[in-house]
Amino acid sequence: MDISEAKRLEREGKLTDAEQACRRGLDAAPDDPGAVHLLGTVLHRLGKNDEALPLLERAASVSPENFAYRSNLAAVLGRLGRPEDALPHLQEAVRLRPSSPEAHNNLAAALEQLGRLRESAEELRKALERRRDYPEAWYNLGGALRKAGRVVPAASAYQEAVRYKADYFEALGNLPQLVSELGDAEEAIAWCRRIVELRPELPSPRSALLYTLHYSPRYDAERVYQEHREWGRLFCDPLREKIRPHENDRNADRKLRVGYVSPDLREHTVTKFITAALEHHDRESFEPFCYSDAEKPDAVTQRCKNAVEHWHDTRGVHDDRLEQMIRQDKIDILVDLRGHAADNRLTLFARKPAPVQVNMVGYFNTTGLSAMDYRITDALQDPPGASEHLHTENLVRLPHSCWCYTADDDAPDVSETPALKNGFITFGSLNKIVKVSEPCARLWAKVLEEVPKSRLLVSVAGADAAEPVGKRLSSFGLPADRVDILGKTGTSTQYLERYHQIDIALDTFPFNGITTTCEGLWMGVSCVSLSGGTSVSRAGRSILHAGNLPQLATDTPEQFLHVATQLAKDPPRIRDLRLTMRERLLTSPLMDHRRFARDLEAAYREMWRAWCELA
Repeated sequence: MDISEAKRLEREGKLTDAEQACRRGLDAAPDDPGAVHLLGTVLHRLGKNDEALPLLERAASVSPENFAYRSNLAAVLGRLGRPEDALPHLQEAVRLRPSSPEAHNNLAAALEQLGRLRESAEELRKALERRRDYPEAWYNLGGALRKAGRVVPAASAYQEAVRYKADYFEALGNLPQLVSELGDAEEAIAWCRRIVELRPELPSPRSALLYTLHYSPRYDAERVYQEHREWGRLFCDPLREKIRPHENDRNADRKLRVGYVSPDLREHTVTKFITAALEHHDRESFEPFCYSDAEKPDAVTQRCKNAVEHWHDTRGVHDDRLEQMIRQDKIDILVDLRGHAADNRLTLFARKPAPVQVNMVGYFNTTGLSAMDYRITDALQDPPGASEHLHTENLVRLPHSCWCYTADDDAPDVSETPALKNGFITFGSLNKIVKVSEPCARLWAKVLEEVPKSRLLVSVAGADAAEPVGKRLSSFGLPADRVDILGKTGTSTQYLERYHQIDIALDTFPFNGITTTCEGLWMGVSCVSLSGGTSVSRAGRSILHAGNLPQLATDTPEQFLHVATQLAKDPPRIRDLRLTMRERLLTSPLMDHRRFARDLEAAYREMWRAWCELA
């Protein structure tokens, strides 16, 4: 009676009552494998996997040919992070019921966790042969293919998952990045909008949309601003009246506590531009704190940690708790290093945990938040009068540059100019392929046309993306027989060594390169950049001027074509720039770490004085 009642209660979702009924039933029949299995299953559904495991193991040992017993035991082992132990039970489940698509799907999931991606994909195909309209299997197939670096079929698998389950949020969430890796910004934006429509209450999908908009030449600065402001209206403005007063000491000249918030305090582009400030703060006047959401801390994390007096690992800490920590630390100036990029903390900044809030380095536009007081930039990236009306923040222009690059300690040496050996000029771009917009590709095609025998080198994230990307670039006028498309490198050193193959870098637009431009310069490769109407499309201009290379920054396509082709026709100049580049950079604002820190601190002090004067 109790076991029948327990089954009914479990079907109705009354799991606590079902557990009690199971236990009563087991008191009456302690050796009944069905009762033992049922209690284990109920405990599993209640999240009590440690208690469920011995019960399910006991049931499976008594009835090893029972499909459900094997499957549920494997599920608990998987939930406990033991895929290797789950594997033999899943294999047995498939043997017992080879016609079950769920059995093949579950086996595939364990194989993927174990890194056996080819076998995982095979099992998923078997699942889909048995049930074509199985969105979870399509989703898992997309994941296995993506881990294997197969971008094209992974994107197709996720699209199939969405075809059979239109509101499959997890599958949709992978598509913008995958189609970006194939170079299609417009399709990526379309998928982002679909996700936003599905879950309008979530801030992160709308942030992903905002970031992706910068790749497209179809969105002017005004429209991009309005999209950012909408994020602020939805997720920041409703909190305005809930912001608690700040009790910080309004002494304008005292030592200031500055907090940096980021998931990227690790080997990442952000640390290449914020390390200078962390390591060279004036400790008599500023006390730095870091709130790190880094998922996988590394040697760069440790370097940052060594550079500051206070460090908090905050990944997984809810905004409520993190706000309390920041207020308890009495932070005066809180700095966001992420903007609308993934894993951002803008919902924290919307709560205004510090009296002065600043965005810098990790983003290249307004955040759209009324609670964000300032954005760090410079007069070349944001010329006075050009973009104040496109920001919710006040723009603070550092006097020398808003970019200060820290090169890798183990970066390879600069090589000789490859044209000397090749007998022709190699142009190149190691930016994400999605940054190569149609206008950008068409202008590059004109450059190749003007420089006989020249070639273009670009890179893609997935090895199988080369063919579709090549066709896309050809449709924009780039000659297929003069474009080399390379796959992703395995290490950062291998990536930097790619610059040994490039004579002249061509910057992308409307989304300029930032880190790639600096890395290329450090490897001796001159970069020709074209400015546009948005802040990020003027990043190249800012970086080149900071690196004492203003002659490579252009304002019109005609200038870009002229500068690139004239440089290509002057190999001695290319070589001279290449071999003297590091010396040039080390004596430039782009790599003057101490001056950057002083400029930034002066800006912080002025922000603080302004807040003190509000009293």
